[in-house]
Amino acid sequence: MLLNVRTRQKRAEQGQKLADKAADSSEEHSRELVEMQDRAHDSADRLRESQASQTKKTREVEVSFLMTELGTGLTLAKIALAAADTDTSDRNHQKARAAYDSVLHFINRVPLTQEQSREISAKLASLKERLEQLGESL
Repeated sequence: MLLNVRTRQKRAEQGQKLADKAADSSEEHSRELVEMQDRAHDSADRLRESQASQTKKTREVEVSFLMTELGTGLTLAKIALAAADTDTSDRNHQKARAAYDSVLHFINRVPLTQEQSREISAKLASLKERLEQLGESL
């Protein structure tokens, strides 16, 4: 009988040790889970910041493209208007028209500030006017 009591006590102690280990393990897993969630949130924040930065850069490139096309088109139209020979005039006229068409194609796809919109509209009107002087009906 004494042996049974000691065996039971020993088993109870072993059971308690296992329960303590399980509790410690559970706490450790909980800490690890919280750390993983924190890392995931940090990664998501960095991703959002990166995407916002890329979107801003993309918008800047898009606006720059429109401005470059308009500047190039205006220059080509000016050259076409001033050219003495027909080949030079025709070639530059066609390229100026291509720049105009390109801007019209992309302008509605690019979100513009009011200032950018005013500037692009003014340059587009100038280019249209020069193209009309070259014989275009727009």
